[in-house]
Amino acid sequence: MYHPAEDSHLLAKVVEKRARGLVLDMGTGSGIQAEIAAAKAVKVVAVDINKHAVDEFRKKTAINSNIEIRQSDLFSAVDGKFDLIIFNPPYLPNDKRIKDVALDGGRKGHELIARFLQDAPNHLKDDGEILLLFSSHTGKERIDRIILEYSLISETLAEQRIFFENLYVYSIRKSSLRKRIESLGVCNMKFLARGQRGLIFTGIYHGKKVAIKCKNPLSKAVGKIAHEAEMLKKVNSAGIGPKFILYEPDILVYEFAEGVIIKDLIKQKRNVSKIFEEVMRQMEILDGMGITKQEMTNPYKHIIISNEGKATLIDFERARFTKKPHNVSQFKEFIKKTEGRK
Repeated sequence: MYHPAEDSHLLAKVVEKRARGLVLDMGTGSGIQAEIAAAKAVKVVAVDINKHAVDEFRKKTAINSNIEIRQSDLFSAVDGKFDLIIFNPPYLPNDKRIKDVALDGGRKGHELIARFLQDAPNHLKDDGEILLLFSSHTGKERIDRIILEYSLISETLAEQRIFFENLYVYSIRKSSLRKRIESLGVCNMKFLARGQRGLIFTGIYHGKKVAIKCKNPLSKAVGKIAHEAEMLKKVNSAGIGPKFILYEPDILVYEFAEGVIIKDLIKQKRNVSKIFEEVMRQMEILDGMGITKQEMTNPYKHIIISNEGKATLIDFERARFTKKPHNVSQFKEFIKKTEGRK
């Protein structure tokens, strides 16, 4: 169990000012943040992966307290949405000489925080706030990038120099883009991938798993998501690509294609001849429609193969209409290159 130190007290000062409504104290440890939050909150749910920490905190918590204590690995035993989520995580890079879950934040120190931020927004009310403490040893630039990639926004509320590190307390909220996506009926959003021009999430829409592509906030490209939405609708009419669901400015939602990328099957030296035949059939259709998809000389990440062997083409951001489409010739070049490596 982690006993309160400088980081705990720095975070506690912020918690005292920001606590309200329904609060979740993640990784509660000694319970210092939960106890401070309880003075202003309607209810505090305090969770920790460490059973000993949970048992000890229960012993010192009054029966009629507004603090509920549970054992949980991050959000595994957490439900509902909160006004405030507090997390003072293990944030130091892994040290093989010291095995302590209260200190170990992963190989580089940010991995546990990334896992937390993947799920935390799904347990946050629209106007809710996350208070996250971390150290310069965690990698501030990496934390900032994770926040941006997960469609969140942050503000530094407190900072303190302690010996050879800086401690930071961030306020993290949902971005307006993320709120817009959720307002469309998408829930349980999780970051999947980042490209130069777009960010891709998975989510649930009307009970089905979907992919959500939105503009990368670091990209200066204009109109790429809108273009891909139009191209996807066109190729869908010929039975190609994942099923288009909806488009809003800078947001494209389509059916998630379950399976593995073709690169993995080739790496495993699986027989892909029938898959190549099916993809070639789709290339011929696209040529007939006057659409060049691009990337077909190197489509390793652009073809998803289901367990049943169905091939789905993804990523139509660069697809375009042309008088001389060359999908078939490009894919033939890829097949020749692949067979030459056997």
